[in-house]
Amino acid sequence: PVSRLAAYDGDGPEPQYDARVDAAALRRAGELVPDGARYYLNMPHVSPLLAGNVKAAAQLFLSPALPVRDPRAARWVLHYGGPGLPPGVRAETTVPLAPGIAVVHVRPS
Repeated sequence: PVSRLAAYDGDGPEPQYDARVDAAALRRAGELVPDGARYYLNMPHVSPLLAGNVKAAAQLFLSPALPVRDPRAARWVLHYGGPGLPPGVRAETTVPLAPGIAVVHVRPS
């Protein structure tokens, strides 16, 4: 009804981002990380603006998985932006999603 009255174009099916986010990769990560799993979002080489957008998208697409602040408490790491894992985390399986983006199943610490 708003578009008819105010000439307003509604949003499409994709969230509106303030930075260039690879939403397809994050949606795929959401398919791989099990419901209720704990995940850590690793973004060592991204701008604060991109990091905020990726965090919000991850919370949307990975739900009901639980984000954690300590990578050693996670069983999954969503790595966004360059190579490497956080210190103290060892990979079991890595699934590349896009250049510089991967979801990693990690060993419990």
